[in-house]
Amino acid sequence: MYQAKDLIHFASSDFGSLHPSTKVIGTDLSPIQPSLVPPNLQFEIDDCCDEWTYAPKTFDFVHVRGLYGCVADWDEFYKRALRHLKPGGYLEQAEISVVPKSQDGSTDGTIFDKWGAVSLKAGDAFGKTLRISEEAKERIIAAGFVDVVERRFKVPIGPWARDPHLKELGRYNRLYWKEGIQGWTMMLLTKILKWKREEVEIYLMEVRQALRNPSYHAYHEFIVVYGRKAPET
Repeated sequence: MYQAKDLIHFASSDFGSLHPSTKVIGTDLSPIQPSLVPPNLQFEIDDCCDEWTYAPKTFDFVHVRGLYGCVADWDEFYKRALRHLKPGGYLEQAEISVVPKSQDGSTDGTIFDKWGAVSLKAGDAFGKTLRISEEAKERIIAAGFVDVVERRFKVPIGPWARDPHLKELGRYNRLYWKEGIQGWTMMLLTKILKWKREEVEIYLMEVRQALRNPSYHAYHEFIVVYGRKAPET
């Protein structure tokens, strides 16, 4: 039986259902997992930044998603994943870039530019980088993985795209931003960058206004990197 370790629980149930012959272990810091899960899936409360409690060469596949801003030492994290993968096993990581962009320059000099700069500064000061989506490939290679591949997908922020699929994706992504920005920023900006709460609220008001502006064709990148542990010779 293949063994997979999923370091973010949201994908575990889907993966377990799609691969019934694989034993899947989903981990999270909090006990918020669903009660109805496939029989080949088990959840564990664990911190992936601590030493893993499994024997080396345990897993065929390790999946990581949405851990930007959560890990202080990514180089050690990747070495740990490599150590616990079987020869020929794969690591896959999927992260969202926190830096909004636009192909037509419509966001240049706007609050979206400030959002990217402030977010990166806060993550650096916190000691848990928000740059990992852009840095993952080189770090994974440096850790010793081979055949490393990076794929980048543009995710619109708002329903401005002409393509129907991207328009719908942008609509959902804008909702994700509207509901998430206060939680993403309040601690980092007040505790780490020492902003006053009132300053943060004004800043977030400007971001919300920009999210409603159809002339801003903002997007950010969803970056997927995967690599293989070399077979033993």
